[in-house]
Amino acid sequence: MPTHNIAMQWSAPEYEYRKKTPDWFWAVGIIAVVVTIISLLYNNILFAIFILLGAFTLMMYAAKQPKIFSFTIGEHGIQINDENYPFLSLKSFWIHRYETGDILIVESGKMLLPYLRIPISHDVPTEHIREFLLENLPERAHRESFSETVMEYFGF
Repeated sequence: MPTHNIAMQWSAPEYEYRKKTPDWFWAVGIIAVVVTIISLLYNNILFAIFILLGAFTLMMYAAKQPKIFSFTIGEHGIQINDENYPFLSLKSFWIHRYETGDILIVESGKMLLPYLRIPISHDVPTEHIREFLLENLPERAHRESFSETVMEYFGF
């Protein structure tokens, strides 16, 4: 997207990081070991391997610090780092307001990535983003998916 067409630009972490306590890691580990033992007692080795790999991946992801992404909204669309999303390929948007900060949710219409979740920096006026996007996309309330609700509950 050419820089002379930029309406708004900011940087923000890709997600809100919440530090996990050692107790959280112990709980995940204990649950994974118990479920693995039970699956081995039922001779389900594949499920035991799946549980151990899943628990390891979950713990690695929980310890990972978020990357800082660059977000740009311009007359032709939205850009996240080097990835462009033209307005013609986007269906709608919604801004969720949280105590910790606002999130711009854009319906992309893609099968693998149907919604873009864009954290809005505290120094960017959310109302300016909304007004600009209203000129290019319809505003439609988007509910959080069940998986997003579960992830939020567990601190992701």
